[in-house]
Parts: sequence; C-alpha cells; structure tokens
Amino acid sequence: MKKLILVLIVSFLNAQDLKELLNLVKNNDLFKAKELLVKSERFELNSINAKYLPTLDLGLNYEKISPKPKLSYYENKAFYAKISYKLYDGGYKNYLKKSKQNQLKASYYDKKSLQTLLQEQVVKLFYNYFKLIENTKALTVQKKELLAQLKRVKKYFNAKLMDEVEIYKIKAAIEANKYNLENLKYLQKSTLKNLELLTNSKIKNLKYAKFKLTKNLQFTPNYNYKNIMANSNAILQNANAIKSNLMPQVTLTNSYSKFKSSFVMPTNIPNYQNSLKLNINLHIDGGEIKNSAQALKMQALALKLQAKNNLKKQKTDFYLAKENLKTSQKKYLSAKKALIAAKKVYIKTKKEYKSGLVDFVTYISALSSFVKSKADLKNALIDIQEAKANVIFKSGNKIWGYIK
Repeated sequence: MKKLILVLIVSFLNAQDLKELLNLVKNNDLFKAKELLVKSERFELNSINAKYLPTLDLGLNYEKISPKPKLSYYENKAFYAKISYKLYDGGYKNYLKKSKQNQLKASYYDKKSLQTLLQEQVVKLFYNYFKLIENTKALTVQKKELLAQLKRVKKYFNAKLMDEVEIYKIKAAIEANKYNLENLKYLQKSTLKNLELLTNSKIKNLKYAKFKLTKNLQFTPNYNYKNIMANSNAILQNANAIKSNLMPQVTLTNSYSKFKSSFVMPTNIPNYQNSLKLNINLHIDGGEIKNSAQALKMQALALKLQAKNNLKKQKTDFYLAKENLKTSQKKYLSAKKALIAAKKVYIKTKKEYKSGLVDFVTYISALSSFVKSKADLKNALIDIQEAKANVIFKSGNKIWGYIK
C-alpha cells in the first residue's frame, strides 16, 4: 500500500500541467517554421534600411597591349572608386520600408495565430483526456460490481437455486465492459500521442487544471485579424512604391580613377581622373504603373473586407462561447440531479435483484445508468473548464493569466 501511495505521489509530481503544455507548443515544427519566416522578414527589412546608404564600388584593372602602339599606352594599371547616392526617389525607399515593416508584423501575427490554434488543440485534447479518465473510472466501478454479482450468482447456481443463464448474462456484461475499457485505454494513449505531436515533447502524466474568468473579460481582435490587416497595409505601401516611379529620380555620382600607364612616346597625361555627375530622370507612364498600383490597391481593399468579416466571425464565436459556457453550467446542474435519481433507482433495483424481484436486464440497466450518471457529472465539470478556455480564446485574450 505504501509503495502504491509512493508511486502515485511521484506520478503526480512528474505530471505536466496545462501551462507547461501550452508553452511547449513552441517546440512544434510548424511553429518553428513560422519563427524562421519572421527572422527572414527581419533580414529583408535590414536590407531595405541599407538602401538609405550611399553605394560604393571599388575596382582594379590591368591591361597590356602587344605589339606596342605608338600613339597610346601599351600597359595600364588602374584603380577606381565610384560612390553614388539617390538624392530623391519620390519616396520609393520610404514606402518600401513601410511595406516591409508591415510584412514583418504580418509574419509575427501569423506565428502568434498558429500558436493560439495549437494551444486551442492542446486544451481540447487535455480535457478530453480527463473525460476518458472519468469514463474509465466509471466502467471500473461497473466491472467490480459485475464481478461481485457473478460471484454471488455462482453460489446460488452451485446450490441449484439459480439457472446457468444468469451466469452467462453477467459474463456477457463483463466482456462488454472489458471491451469498452480497452477502447478507453487506447483513446487515452491516442490522446497523449496527439499531445506529444502538438508539443513535440514526451508526455506521460497530466495534472488537472481549472480556469478563473473575470466578469469584465474584454474582447480584442485576434492575431488572424491583425495578420490580414498588416498584409493589407503592406500591399498598399507597395502600391505607393510603384507610383513613386512617376516622380523625378535624382542621382548624384562621383567617380575617381588613378592609373599608371606606359607609353612608347613620352606624354604629360595626368595619372588620375575625377568625375562628378548629377542625373535627373522622369518616367512618362503610358498606364502601366498607374494600373499596377491600382491593382494592388484593390487587393489591399479585398483583404480589409476579409479582415472585417473575420472580426465579425470572432465576435459571433465569442458570443456563442459565452452561451456555451452558460449551457455547460446548466448541464452540470442537470447531471447532478440525474445522478441523485440514478443512484436511488440503482440502490432499489440492486436490492430487488438480490431478492429475485427483478431480472438481470433491469439490474444492469440501473447499474449502467448509475455509472453513466457519475461519469456525466464529472464530465460536465470538465466541460465547464473547457468552455471557459474557449471563451478566453474567442475573446482574443492570452490564456495564461486565467489558469488557476
């Protein structure tokens, strides 16, 4: 007995709680992939920021001509440096930077949206596991009761006071019970394996968790909505970047070359050269740029409408989640009353069965109803916690602060 208690204590201490499981979704490969995409967007943003700096080109050149010409050099060694800077680009770099900043936000929101989705799946499996545990407990109680009745009936049969058919009826019920228990054991293993898949971690035992909801739980747009809006803004900035090509483009370039040349005839040609250029370019559009920008604006508008619909759906889901919580609480009260009634029926039927006033079918029906009512009551409590979690998810809030 002491060993059993010790095993239970160790098992409880090693059990993983819901907070730990929710945090472990970061180990999920899909989540890691999203993190890499966010990092990729950061590198691209850094690349855009570098466009604000002047560009510098350096080079070396060596040339030798054979046979030696009389009027030009026959050997030349040169070094050159060229620096250029766009003085005005119509706002192109600025729009491009804003677009990439929004893409970075969208990538981050996409990652957080996936994290929330994975956490919702974890919560569902978590509470489903405990429902399976309660159903297993209920069937275990039924199994013990059936075995006790089998033992009692065998005594009557050996004393030739009861027909053998009664023994077969009980044995059939016991086998059906075993079948259901084995199925529940498989479902428990399956649930844990699916949790391991979501968290990319080994899971052996779980520690039950409850939620505490505040009356003033505020609604906030979820990450999916934010992701769509950020993508829309990114596309809109891309449209502005395209339109900036219609503005004058002003570029300043300075080139410096230093060389050493060998001539057949002596010459006084300088051994360096510096060139300063100012280039102004204006593109006359035939409609290509204007239409391309307008197409992107239409795409941005379409995404905003999609985001608007997403927000409406989230608000509907939030309302329905709160209604579902109320329903779950009412179901619990009904389950409580049902258990009281089922228990009274079972106790009375059990006495009558022992006295031979009712048959085994009536008894097993009462027993099954009583056992099911016990499981239903426990499951109703679990449903309330799951419903609370769903309210938090649909509200758009982070779930961490609401776990007891």
